[in-house]
Amino acid sequence: MIDIPVQARRGRSVLPVLARYDQQLFALAVLAVAVFVAHFMRFAQFGFYEDDYWSVAASVGLTVRDVWVRAQDYFTSWPTGRPLNHLLPALLGYVGVRLGGLEGIYATAAAWLVVNTWLVYRLARKVLPSAAALTAGVTYVVFPADTTRQLLIHVAHIQGAMTFSLVGLLLWRRGGVARVLAYPIAGLSLLSYETAYIAFLCAPLLLADRAEFRRLFTWAAHAAGCSIVLGLVVLARVVTGGWHSSANEVLGKPTQAVTRAITSLYLGPLTDLRAFGHALVEGGRHPDVWAIEAAALLALLLLVWHLRPHGEADLGPGKSAKSGFPGSLGWLTVRVIAVWSASYVLTLINYPPTQLAGRMTSTHTAAALPVALLAGCVHAAIARKSPNWRTWSTIVAVAGLFLTLSYNQFVQREYVRMWRVQQDFWQQVIALSPDADSLTTILVAGSVSPERSDIIQANSWADYETCLRLFGVDAAGNGPQFTHLGVLGGTVPFRRVDGGVEWKPQYWGGPYRRIDTNDLILLRSDGGRLSRVSSIDTPVGLLTTTRPFPSSGARRRIDTFLYHLIER
Repeated sequence: MIDIPVQARRGRSVLPVLARYDQQLFALAVLAVAVFVAHFMRFAQFGFYEDDYWSVAASVGLTVRDVWVRAQDYFTSWPTGRPLNHLLPALLGYVGVRLGGLEGIYATAAAWLVVNTWLVYRLARKVLPSAAALTAGVTYVVFPADTTRQLLIHVAHIQGAMTFSLVGLLLWRRGGVARVLAYPIAGLSLLSYETAYIAFLCAPLLLADRAEFRRLFTWAAHAAGCSIVLGLVVLARVVTGGWHSSANEVLGKPTQAVTRAITSLYLGPLTDLRAFGHALVEGGRHPDVWAIEAAALLALLLLVWHLRPHGEADLGPGKSAKSGFPGSLGWLTVRVIAVWSASYVLTLINYPPTQLAGRMTSTHTAAALPVALLAGCVHAAIARKSPNWRTWSTIVAVAGLFLTLSYNQFVQREYVRMWRVQQDFWQQVIALSPDADSLTTILVAGSVSPERSDIIQANSWADYETCLRLFGVDAAGNGPQFTHLGVLGGTVPFRRVDGGVEWKPQYWGGPYRRIDTNDLILLRSDGGRLSRVSSIDTPVGLLTTTRPFPSSGARRRIDTFLYHLIER
């Protein structure tokens, strides 16, 4: 027997480790490029949108003490039963702005999505070969049913919930003490966005090997662990009264809730399939040079991946080329499809799950994981076919990648366009309201800008919050009260009391406030062009201001973060 030198033996043992880390770094680079191109290439031209204003934008000027006080309040009062739903966006705004203003917030959001995509890859790598796992990661990135990947509040509290669920799944797969830790960590997703927890509920279905899958103890222990977590969350909500009003309404009608849950099991997946078709068509209608270059770059990176020397680590986990993948690939595919359907079982509020554009497409977020794993299964199945199969499937995959990236670029352009519409609108409000103070009421009536988008809104219910962030609040916490009647219509309550008019600026709650006609600014919108007027029509009749118009050319400079964003 030949004696191998110690240094040679050490080198031989180190090489597989280095190869494994090279593989992981390469996969991370591919996924980071995909995230940047698909969702954040135009981040320097993004702004705040809709719910961002009450969550992320509101936390920009906070101190460490402010954040701590808010965290204590959220975990004491449990607003909507989900304290992390409020805390995570606040942390994103607080940390991101210190890294570089609004761009720093978006850079943090992009990094967050890269982390989640990396976790999806690592999870897929537990049950699929490396190339198929990478396909799963890229599919998670370009998944077109969810068009809110760059909406900051959703990056924070929805992708944040997915982070907890994905980490929980990886720990569950590891077993031992790690599996015990998986339950409280995955349970944190219930404090932010409940739908993300469904994947963890299905952990044995997704990740158990053949022996564990057949063992009754696996299912009983998992059911017990999840039941304890769910019981604690429900108990906390009962004690604090932290239930979402919409959830109370739905759960108060059990027949309706069951019907919605059952029908969502097939409506959701069918909508995802429609979303892929929609993305391919829209991507073809809106071709983008960046998408072409990005698809070419990703295709080149994947080609390098496939041409490099392959070892056993590239096959199924712990399996050789002869023994194949762990379990049956077909059986894994069936299980993934079952989880895909189950991802929609909690679609009780934003029902039906048929949205293809807009903020509510976040209802599809949880389905991105099983869809990604399904794409990995398809890749693994094709890899077993003849070279001709693999060649043609690669051509089809690259074409599909180009079209979906083009669609994602279109989504980004819509975000950019709607931020410009917002800037134009609020610049007009600032110019026409130089005399506004912390107690002023500003009402806008008339038609909104014709430049609208199905992807994201410019004007919305959040205009109330936007005005506060723009003009700022005084030491007592007061700020201008604002609404755009052309956006909200008759949902804003007005009433006449004792010869005056009262209204609810926060139409979803809060007390009625009396309108002081001496401190009232009225604006009329004609297709987005604003002018200052002395009276407007309201649900309770004509409302007239006695406040004199400011002198021509009067300007006001406001020292708030949002003002500088609007004016730049």
